[in-house]
Amino acid sequence: MITGMPGAAAVVGAAFAGLAVQAATRPIDDPDVWWVAAAGRYVLATGEAPVENMYSYLEPGRPWVMHEWLFGAPYALGLERLGPSFFALAALGWLTIAAALVAQATLGACRRPVVGAALALLGLGVFGSRLLSARPASAAMVFPAAMVLLAFAPRMTRGRALAAVVVELLWANAHGSFPLGVVLLGAGALEHAGGGGHGGAARDGKLRVAAAIAAAAVTLVNPYGVALHRLVLGYLAGDSGGTYSFIREHLTEFAPLWRDGGRVVGAVEVAGLALVAALAASAAWVPRWRVRALLCAGLVGMAVSHVRHVELCGLVAVMLLAPHADALAGKLGVAARQGAPSRGLALAALGPGVVAALVAHGAAHRERVARGERGVAGWIAPGLGGEAMVGLAEALPDGARVFAPFKASGLLIWLTAERGVRVTRDPRNDCYGREVLEAALALDTPAEDAATAHTRLLRAGADHLLLGPGAPLRRWVEGDAAWRTVKEAHGYVLLSAR
Repeated sequence: MITGMPGAAAVVGAAFAGLAVQAATRPIDDPDVWWVAAAGRYVLATGEAPVENMYSYLEPGRPWVMHEWLFGAPYALGLERLGPSFFALAALGWLTIAAALVAQATLGACRRPVVGAALALLGLGVFGSRLLSARPASAAMVFPAAMVLLAFAPRMTRGRALAAVVVELLWANAHGSFPLGVVLLGAGALEHAGGGGHGGAARDGKLRVAAAIAAAAVTLVNPYGVALHRLVLGYLAGDSGGTYSFIREHLTEFAPLWRDGGRVVGAVEVAGLALVAALAASAAWVPRWRVRALLCAGLVGMAVSHVRHVELCGLVAVMLLAPHADALAGKLGVAARQGAPSRGLALAALGPGVVAALVAHGAAHRERVARGERGVAGWIAPGLGGEAMVGLAEALPDGARVFAPFKASGLLIWLTAERGVRVTRDPRNDCYGREVLEAALALDTPAEDAATAHTRLLRAGADHLLLGPGAPLRRWVEGDAAWRTVKEAHGYVLLSAR
């Protein structure tokens, strides 16, 4: 059993090292980072955030609110200079920042090292899998983690208030989950509202309220204004049979927990969520922690409604409930360490993991180059087409209109958009109308028949098909006189309309 801070720090450091090595070495399998980088390339070229779809030949002028636009330029520069391995390094960076924040709120704040270590392991080991990707939705988890430390600090200073507003400003331009920041600041102000009406407590309360109001105001400082808020509302509430309702109905991440079936979250995450819910329920009985308990209950409700929120809920709840868990352990007889918790040691515990991950990243890169994979294409996961997708993209003529695998369309946009190649649809989703999304989904459905598939393709105007292994369309178009095979590679095939 962990009895001291050094042992607790070593355990947390070892767990973090395992995650860090994974983030730094695994192939890039996320479909979103590529179109984010492509949009970033546009930002660098024009100095403006994108406002239209651009990359689809079906709806090029449809309005697009890119709520992740702040990631665009850095991702474009990194991808251009380092290739896909950049995303592994970016994932390592975001993971390290998030882990440092979690360690500060748990291991670095609890007076009982065993409790701090257990909470850190719960946050990172159970709810940290999303942090293994550079996807904006994953990277943006650093914002709520930072906001928890600021909003619920024992004392609000002008510096902390300013930092909270800056975090919210960045958050509003980086991801659509930014309303949670204002909620956290409001909850922090509410928790400290009973501290008295004069002197330091009064100043503290005014600063907290001012920080929450200012944070809400700066969310309007973005390239899209209130249109960004309408986008967030659409995702939250749907739009009565429109694009957002389609997304909520058909994307696995928006399924409720009871219908997920292990596709997005596994049994470990579900058990962790249940543990968080139980801890929040126990905190609700303690007046001092009631605001945090209610906030965590709301997060658990979000996670149960849409599984994409499970990791966010777990990470934030672990940080919020750390003081309650520490006090609860004391009542159960767990001895506290002498002196104040060591935040420095909690951070230092992550250092060896970062070094190990960087070494492993270098070794993985050399190995992929030694295997003779084209350039750095070996970093692209097989699920996105790997090296085959790079070769087939090069075979597409300028200006081609191509139907491609859903997950690989973002990669195709990055590889070919500057040559005028356009796709049917891609994982951005919210910049398409429902009719386009439904038609594209039908073409990926095995129940589609030959006549209907041809009608859809001709109506859409596709002149090239890039199909992966097992794609339903292959049985209808391969060998059809209307299409000729241009190139095949590793189970993928590129066809052109005659």
